[in-house]
Amino acid sequence: MVKQLLLEIKRFKLSNVRILSLSRISNVIHAFFERFSLGKVAKAYPMVVMIEPTNNCNLRCPMCPAVIENSIGIRPDMSLELFNKVVDNTSRHAFYLALWNYGEPLMNPNIVKMLKSASSKKFIVEMHTN
Repeated sequence: MVKQLLLEIKRFKLSNVRILSLSRISNVIHAFFERFSLGKVAKAYPMVVMIEPTNNCNLRCPMCPAVIENSIGIRPDMSLELFNKVVDNTSRHAFYLALWNYGEPLMNPNIVKMLKSASSKKFIVEMHTN
């Protein structure tokens, strides 16, 4: 079981020392043991946060819901204030931040500030772009 736990930690990229904190490590261990318990309610916090900085895109891929008329609707770019609030509220336990979904993240005018903010909270940041 300890070997499985170490593999789990490696899978979540916790070997990167700059992101380690006691609350993050505790949360990963808690989540690991929850997976093998019979409890029906998860008590661990999410370790991964996915944020869509914008749903605007410079491409028009025919299969993408972002461009199909009325499929997801037009939403404004995420504000830096809201982004910082989400990052602040999740940084104690989460360590991995995905900045993508249907839109092109680089089209948000605040994306550089968002990346700096996430980095200052010691998140591992993944961003998919065109």
